[in-house]
Amino acid sequence: MHAHRISPGMGDGRDLFRAGSPNTVRIMHGLNPFIQGIVYSTYDEKRGPIPLSTLPRNIPRQVTNIVSKKTLNLLSVDGNLASNDLEILSFAPHDLKGLVNCMVFMDENARGRKRFDTLTVLFKHAHDGIFYKYIDNFTPFFNRMQESVESRRNDTNFTDALPETLSSLSGELDHLLRELQDSELKAGSAFPVAREENAPVGKELHPIGRKVIVVGDPGVGKTSIVLRYTNNAFKKTYVATMGVSLSEKLVQVEDKTFEYIIWDIAGQSKFERMRKHFYMGANMKILVFDITSKESFKNMKDWNADIGRFIKEPIPGVILANKHDKESSATVTRDEVEQLAAKLGMKCFYTSALSGKNIKEVFEYIGTLSLDRVSPGK
Repeated sequence: MHAHRISPGMGDGRDLFRAGSPNTVRIMHGLNPFIQGIVYSTYDEKRGPIPLSTLPRNIPRQVTNIVSKKTLNLLSVDGNLASNDLEILSFAPHDLKGLVNCMVFMDENARGRKRFDTLTVLFKHAHDGIFYKYIDNFTPFFNRMQESVESRRNDTNFTDALPETLSSLSGELDHLLRELQDSELKAGSAFPVAREENAPVGKELHPIGRKVIVVGDPGVGKTSIVLRYTNNAFKKTYVATMGVSLSEKLVQVEDKTFEYIIWDIAGQSKFERMRKHFYMGANMKILVFDITSKESFKNMKDWNADIGRFIKEPIPGVILANKHDKESSATVTRDEVEQLAAKLGMKCFYTSALSGKNIKEVFEYIGTLSLDRVSPGK
């Protein structure tokens, strides 16, 4: 498989779209099944953001154009973004996300003496947990790629050499992803299985994936709840979540096996810009407040509305009134909790990550909600 430059007369790649689902890109032959494509973009002073090279050659123009514009806009909007930072962006109309490396090169011939490029590895929303969880594992590959590009960026034949460079990167990423999958399977973890959307699913080897997002104010106990459920442990020391923390759990509900990918999303305002990306593709939501914090209770409606801003189709969920072990210090009454649950149309559980009260029951309950949304035959 070789990468190719975008040039006039090339096919527009319409064969990559599924019949009956015009906004979904198919898995591209020759790439690792978790990778949908690779796009190298640059900012041209006359034409603006443009794709210089892609792997494979027939990624649809509408995809490469939006990737180039959105990724290069990162460099102009986020002044604090370092040249070798990795970001994850959503390209929602095409059911894609991208692992993006933003690059800034010194160029005496460019305006401002700087040249701006981006390298984007595309993947499906359904597989974003892999890339969030292992983003640090991908960093060295992108760093080496950037060093290679930087040494040749001003060469006259730079663009001609890009296809081979992207092909080499694809091979390295393929090897890394296979290593990660093998290590997780050996450890008994629930590493997602890349497959076509309508492929048959086996009960034992291919559980039904469910993305569960856990939201609420900082310090209400989200991380402790997830930790208690996945590892049957509790941390007494609170450490603010760095954006998002991912955990996996295989759950049997009646005759179905579900793979929960649990996204513990940070509540701090500094992570607000990233939260919308974490929400996308969610199947279930868990809203958590602290019964000793009236403010965290009042913010439940805002958290629910925040999710609704970015997930247009309603998703089922549950409310957790956490820290029940501190009931004597509660500042929220049971009547208030019942009124909130009725208003948001969700069931509420009183939980304690410290004692484990109702933690297992909560996830069993969302399992029944998952069961209601499974298509017949799966």
